[in-house]
Parts: sequence; C-alpha cells; structure tokens
Amino acid sequence: MRHDRWASAMFCHWEACPAALQRLLPAGLVVDTHEGKAFVGTVLLSEEGITPVVPLLPGWLAAATALSHHAVNMRTYVRPASGGDGGVFFFTLDCSQILPAVGARSLFSLPYRLARMHRGGADSAHSFTSERLVAVSASVSAERSVDDGPAQPAEAGSLAAFLVERYCLYNEAGLLLRSTVMPREAGLWVGRITHDPWPLQGARLTGWRSSMLDAVPGLPGALVDPDAAPLVLYSPGVSGIRFWWGPLEEGASTVGGVPDR
Repeated sequence: MRHDRWASAMFCHWEACPAALQRLLPAGLVVDTHEGKAFVGTVLLSEEGITPVVPLLPGWLAAATALSHHAVNMRTYVRPASGGDGGVFFFTLDCSQILPAVGARSLFSLPYRLARMHRGGADSAHSFTSERLVAVSASVSAERSVDDGPAQPAEAGSLAAFLVERYCLYNEAGLLLRSTVMPREAGLWVGRITHDPWPLQGARLTGWRSSMLDAVPGLPGALVDPDAAPLVLYSPGVSGIRFWWGPLEEGASTVGGVPDR
C-alpha cells in the first residue's frame, strides 16, 4: 500500500505496567520498553491518498481511486518473542471511511471499526472528535494547541523517538490470510513501513474526553495511573509512506526502516 501523507498527528501516551500489558498481547509478541517503562498510546491523525501498489497502474488512475480518511488508534509497543525489531501492536483502529475499514479488517485482520469523525481549527489550535458507529461504543474529543517553532525529528534514543519512530506493525493472521497466501503454520504477520522521521513539536491538550481505553478489555487496569494526564506530542505529518507485509520470520530485521532483504 502507498499513503501520500499521514497528517496532523497527535500522539497521547500513558505509562503502563509491562507485566499487565503482556497479558493483553497475542502469543509471539513481548512488550517493548524504554528504560524499563511500557506505554499505551492513543493516536489521532488523517491518512491521505491511500492507494494499492500495483505494477503498471497508471498514475492518473491511482490518483483517481485514492482514498483519504481520519483515524484514531489505540496501540502499544512490542517486539517478536523470537527476535526482531520493535514495532506497533494495535488494540483498536477507528476509521472515518467504510472501505478502508472493511478492507483492512478482512485482509489483514486488523481491528478496524467505522466511526464518525471531524477535524477543525487552525494548525496551531485544533480539535478532533470521533464516535464509533459499530461494535463496542467508544469516543474521543480532543482540543490541542501547538508550541511555536519549527518541527524537528526526535533525538535518537529519546522517549519521543521510542514512541513515534516505529517501522514495523505486528498482528495475528486472520482466516483469509491463513487460507490463501500465508504459510499454514504462520501465526503472526509483520508489516514493514517506510517514511522520513516524524517532525515533532511540543503540544498541550486544552480539552480531552475519551472512552477509547475503556473499550479495550483489561487495558485501563494495565495503566500505572489511569487518571494521569497523557504525554502529548504533535507532528504536522510525514509523506511518501509505503507499507508491505509478509509472514513474521524469526530474527528478521530492518535497518533505518528499510528491510534488509
């Protein structure tokens, strides 16, 4: 898949207990930590210009069929138990367009749900609302302001880099993948993602109401302090995203976000 841009991304994170979080993960994945601390995040963003990567597909046709939508995801950070790069595991993915939600859920077994979403405001002061339309009720309403100054990539080794610089996505293989293109014994798949580092700015929440955590069984109890204010980071976005997937192979690695094979 190709995405033209992930835009206006707001990352909100809470510290979690690694042992409690581990109990919520599928077999084959282990909690990834920064200085011994685990984290759960709610990320709000817009995904623009989504098209499949098809050989010989004319550019005009790809542009004409491209989809864009708003999205909210609940996530944590993991590594394969067998060895490999740190990446993302999604507990939920809410989306404002039905086609991406149904397609990603059917093909990749990702936990997508259709939601009604709205973004508003200027770049420096922005609002985002989402209300899930199917399955377990969940909503979020956020207002934020962004610090002045240029957006810069996170310093290597920092907590900010740990939270946002993720170039792998791990998930359990669903029935469709198991019965078609994946090896029968494969339990997990990995998605490889490429893009430039996220440019980040400091941000503050000026309003926040969310039931997203409560919609994931066991997740509120995994937080160190469910009532704590989240750590907030903001990015104007990244462009030229590529995503491709395959069965998780033991010890497979990436260097700088690009697969080593």
